[in-house]
Amino acid sequence: MRVMGFTLNNMTLLGITLAVGIVIDDAIVVLENIFRYIEEKNCTPFEAAIQGTREVALAVMATTLSLVVIFLPIAFMNGYAKRFINPFGWTMAFSIMVSMLVSFTLTPMLSSRFLKLSGRASPTTRPRSAASSTGSTSGTRGR
Repeated sequence: MRVMGFTLNNMTLLGITLAVGIVIDDAIVVLENIFRYIEEKNCTPFEAAIQGTREVALAVMATTLSLVVIFLPIAFMNGYAKRFINPFGWTMAFSIMVSMLVSFTLTPMLSSRFLKLSGRASPTTRPRSAASSTGSTSGTRGR
């Protein structure tokens, strides 16, 4: 923002607030696909990060570029509106591009490090919890 000469005002804060949701959305799309590769296809986390990101790369890129195409013309408005809307358009366009970078680099790397294959055999054979095995059906806690 400093490079563009923007201050932290209502329009740039609005752009940052909206962009947080987009950053999270792109990262969740990639993360869910990586998790699906680990759980359903029994890939290693490293291989799942590569294959999962590769599979959704076009969808994430298309979403990102279509949002940039929507917000970038706002940055080039002329006249009186330019004073107020220009920082919003640039903030949104730049943060959406950073969102794509994060979802293609940081999310797969962290997923390959932190996601692990669960130890259960199948989704239908879950062990019963300690509370359900005692036979207590009352909704009260131990007194």
